[in-house]
Amino acid sequence: MERETGFSNKLNFYYMLKINKKLIGSISICALFFHLDVKAQVAKEITSKYPASVVYRLYSITAKVDIPVEKQHTLAEYFLKQDKLANQALATGKGIEALSGYYTTRISYLKTVLSPLELNDYEFDPDNTENQIEKAVKYRQQLGLGSKEVSDLLKASKTEVALSGNEPELADNTTLTEGKALTEVLSQQQYNNFLQLLVKPIAIAQSNSSWVRLRKYGFVSGADSTKINSQNLEYFVKAGVIDARANNSELYTKIDSIRQTYFVFKPLNLWKLDMLDNDMPESQFSAVIKSRALLKLTGKQVDSLIAAAAKLEQIRSAYKAKVTYKKYDSNPFEAKNLMHILTSPQYEAYLYDKNKVEAITDEKKLWTRLKQYNLDKGVDSVQTNKELINYQLNLLVANERYHNDDTEENMQIKAMVENKKPAILKKLDLTVKTSTLNASSKKSLSW
Repeated sequence: MERETGFSNKLNFYYMLKINKKLIGSISICALFFHLDVKAQVAKEITSKYPASVVYRLYSITAKVDIPVEKQHTLAEYFLKQDKLANQALATGKGIEALSGYYTTRISYLKTVLSPLELNDYEFDPDNTENQIEKAVKYRQQLGLGSKEVSDLLKASKTEVALSGNEPELADNTTLTEGKALTEVLSQQQYNNFLQLLVKPIAIAQSNSSWVRLRKYGFVSGADSTKINSQNLEYFVKAGVIDARANNSELYTKIDSIRQTYFVFKPLNLWKLDMLDNDMPESQFSAVIKSRALLKLTGKQVDSLIAAAAKLEQIRSAYKAKVTYKKYDSNPFEAKNLMHILTSPQYEAYLYDKNKVEAITDEKKLWTRLKQYNLDKGVDSVQTNKELINYQLNLLVANERYHNDDTEENMQIKAMVENKKPAILKKLDLTVKTSTLNASSKKSLSW
């Protein structure tokens, strides 16, 4: 079936980026900013010679592409002929539904009048086309393309369409095919500029959305708008270019590491939004931030924790690039910063919250050992289990504090906790020791 408008109904793959669906309207509006200004109008000699219906149809074309007067005359004559045929059909009793064919501007006819470049400009719609080669041709002035480069792109576009039509299995790889053609025709700088044009509408929408949320949660003031929006837009554009470059090549895995490296350098205000979305990379900083209500953190403390979390991701990324065989040990960095940012009571409360699950696990293991040596007989299991959990939790916290900061004070605290070992655990230690000695003695006698 022949196309009548020449516009694809498929969404551009860049719209599949992780953004709120409510932004789609904003994206379309932003995309208009990047349209080339087409100031072409219907020539005066045409408007004075042909009826309004013909002029209106012609304007639907000249509003999209600048065409010379001679071609306007050709199209006008065609439209006038179609209009007369429609009137004749109506006069002979044909129904209204039969008239639509006379007022459809078919691509097959436009191909006989317009040049390939003019046809490309006419068919181009940034909100609906996903053909990157067509977009590059449309943005030829911004990219500074010469006539040869434009001609090569048009040839590449025709080849790509032909291949997709004859070999449907290639349709899924059109992005790679287009990317290859673009990199072969455009210079490195032109290609980078093209990708920026391609992703900037989405970047603007993302930046605007981020600003709205930042204001909503009181993270910024109106006076910060220019600086914050500029930082965020620059980040989203660069991140979008990296993503687009990855999708346009077969080097996705290599570029993915570049994407990850750039991700960790996102502006701190965007890290705050990640915090709200519980989308921060896993670390002790993110764990503390999630417990900010419990720990009664101040806004300044939260900001410091976010900055530390961002710095940690930068360190991890740099370490991973150099050392691939093992994971970066982040505990020293995390502990040092947490002790600096949090008050002593807050840090202690965090450690208790962090270790409570492990304490319960340890208690269960200890209770199994007690039962193994029949030491559970005649004791209050509920009270004993509670005592064991409290002891194990105090011990875990004391050990971690001393491990992170081996001061004299922390060593004394650790010793005090160990000295308060429950009597039943001391009994278990003695029983295990006696059992081991008896087993050793029996073994010696057997010899």
